[in-house]
Amino acid sequence: MAEHKAPIAWAEISTKGWADSLSASEPRVGAIVLSGRCPRCEHLTTMTLNPPSPGNPGGGGIGALGRVLQRTPEVPQAYGVVAICHCTTAHPGAPTGKDGCGAFGGLQLGMS
Repeated sequence: MAEHKAPIAWAEISTKGWADSLSASEPRVGAIVLSGRCPRCEHLTTMTLNPPSPGNPGGGGIGALGRVLQRTPEVPQAYGVVAICHCTTAHPGAPTGKDGCGAFGGLQLGMS
């Protein structure tokens, strides 16, 4: 029988490993869905991004999910985003209205 660990406490903390933890899909043109396990709490998380486009060069997303950090001039098809844990597990100490464990981290995405 699998051992169930208590959820870790909520903490707004930069966490590495997002690129290895998430996979991307494009369910519709102009939207990218990142899903996988948070590298901090290891719970399932999903975020929807609206990547940069000619009409929306800064990109965007739903809430803070699609904050674009920078456009990479040398590689115009690459852009940085902030991945944020949005798991549905209740983490002790989470501020009212916040989901996930508080982990976030930057990763580079490329457009085909």
